[in-house]
Amino acid sequence: MTTRGDWAVLPRPDPADLRAGAVCLGTGGRRRPGRARLVWRPPRHALVFVTTGRGELTAGGRRTPVVGPAAVWLPPSCGGVYGPDGAGWSELWTHFSGAAGDVPARPAVTAIADPAPVHAAFARLAAACAGPDAGAAAAAALRQVIVAVHRQGAPPRDPTTGILHALRNAAAMPWSIAQHAERVGLPVAQLRDAVAAATGGGPREYITGVRLKRATELLLTTELRVAAVAAAVGYRDQAYFTRVFTRHFGVSPARFRREAPQAARPTRKGLDHAS
Repeated sequence: MTTRGDWAVLPRPDPADLRAGAVCLGTGGRRRPGRARLVWRPPRHALVFVTTGRGELTAGGRRTPVVGPAAVWLPPSCGGVYGPDGAGWSELWTHFSGAAGDVPARPAVTAIADPAPVHAAFARLAAACAGPDAGAAAAAALRQVIVAVHRQGAPPRDPTTGILHALRNAAAMPWSIAQHAERVGLPVAQLRDAVAAATGGGPREYITGVRLKRATELLLTTELRVAAVAAAVGYRDQAYFTRVFTRHFGVSPARFRREAPQAARPTRKGLDHAS
């Protein structure tokens, strides 16, 4: 059936199929509006293929970003809440029951490296669900969808890795936390949660740490004046930089440079090699 551009195909499996293994209960496609939140509850499985857009999955007290193309696994073992951000997302979905194999036991997100095979598998699933032998054909096509998602799954990685990398690269910029959040495509609250989960502190503390680490490197390996070092790492006010540095290290930048052991200073040969 089709409603405002959305579509769904709902086969009627034979009762014998329900006892045989994984059974497809339906498949379809939909454009989800921004900020829509969907609550998933047992007892059936769902696999949602987010083709474009972004949002998040919340389950077991943990928030996981969803950035299309990505697959959202929703097993019957526990519930979850998922949905797009303000821009909305487009999805293909399938519901199924029984033992499917290779299905995560808890809600999870799989980033998709190449979405084309997953699109093709969903197309075959829709055709099978609409065919005369929907039970067996749909079960076989469902298996192909699951296999396609696993084969195209990008190597798992901590979703905060890219966020921290972006903060490090822009640490010297005179930006607010809101501007940093906008740059990585997250609301400020989600940025704070992601950084806290990875580092135990907030974005501002992380950026300050990056700046001060870079400042120590410049103090030890260059003859730049303290004011120039401050400017290079993002502080326009030398006095403020000195206060932050002293509070963190217990000595002023000038004293840090003066009293640093010679062994801590890279040799010219070492610097040339590192560059």
